[in-house]
Amino acid sequence: MWHPTAHKTMQPNGGKKEMNVELYDNPRCIVFNDIFDDKTNKAILDEAIKNKRFFTLGRTGSGKAGTVEKDFRSNMSCNYDKLYKNRRKKSALLSAIAGLFQNNTEFSEIVSCAGYPFCDFIGTTTYETRVSRYGDKGQKYKWHVDRLGANRSRRISVVYHFFKTPIKFTGGELVLSNGLICDGKLLAGRTPYKFPPKNNRMFVFAATTPHCHSLRFVSSNGIMRLTLPLECRTRISPERKQARFCA
Repeated sequence: MWHPTAHKTMQPNGGKKEMNVELYDNPRCIVFNDIFDDKTNKAILDEAIKNKRFFTLGRTGSGKAGTVEKDFRSNMSCNYDKLYKNRRKKSALLSAIAGLFQNNTEFSEIVSCAGYPFCDFIGTTTYETRVSRYGDKGQKYKWHVDRLGANRSRRISVVYHFFKTPIKFTGGELVLSNGLICDGKLLAGRTPYKFPPKNNRMFVFAATTPHCHSLRFVSSNGIMRLTLPLECRTRISPERKQARFCA
């Protein structure tokens, strides 16, 4: 059973609004609602829209290149670490994440006290950041874990949802489970938990947690491609000395 407990605090980095923090168990997941102020949230979305031409088909598997498997993962993805190499401060998203991870003591304390592997966050020196875009003809990402194969050094996954409001699409849930998965499928006997899409919300969970991203459908009243739901994924690997750009 999922028993969320809530805590209210102010937004990081000088935000004026109240941020709501929720803790879920089995599997453990920390949820930060309204994590960034409105200006930062809008800047992150505007930046992703500007970068549309740099999005390519998402890849699966280990290593630098990975493979395109449309039946398993059909969304578009952009490697922000590579796109903003040597100019990270020019990115609204990377700047916001750096401020949150490196300078916000309250965020670090909340994450680090949540048990293993969250306690590794305090010693984190590297992380990878990608932005995924869903929505074109019902894109998806089947059941998977972020720590596997060549990516086994990953400890913590961070997912940040951002999109234009009010919502003009259906679907788009982040689904987590404490069950077993194989070949993109959840094995019987485990009930997943679905988080409906909500703008400016961040999820923190173990990189070994099975999860998937459900189909995104454009509503009948239409929606511009550039305002489809987007998602930032950050994988944290404490022991690595340098960030490795992987698919």
